[in-house]
Amino acid sequence: MVFRKARQFWNNTLSNGLRWAPQKGVYADDLDIELERLYTEHLAPPCKDIRAGVPGSRATIRRYCSQVWKAAGLWDRIQKSARVAEFTFPGDAMRIDYRYGRNGTRGYVQTLGVSRAPTDCTLYAYTAARIATRAPFASEF
Repeated sequence: MVFRKARQFWNNTLSNGLRWAPQKGVYADDLDIELERLYTEHLAPPCKDIRAGVPGSRATIRRYCSQVWKAAGLWDRIQKSARVAEFTFPGDAMRIDYRYGRNGTRGYVQTLGVSRAPTDCTLYAYTAARIATRAPFASEF
């Protein structure tokens, strides 16, 4: 009875800001992925990227790569969204999606939606060439 009155009070007072809903169980193999899904569905601002779910788009490939890194247990050991200005030119806004280090070699992984933006390949090729020539360590792409 008390809960019903409290719920009615909150629904009347915060009807446009807070909604009460019945509890729902969640079953997931990976808690991190499930928390990210819940955050995206309920809290995150809407994404403005129209092509986010299109097969072969950069966002879809990046989401798949993130799942692979997490499944392999390497998600916390890689750097996400690494700046490349130290290898190209000061103020370069480009970022490589993932960077990792292994046995003295630094690796770079960049997702490219070739069918949607073929010019991205040219930018990545330029950046990869600059990293390979200017890096003080061995690099793999």
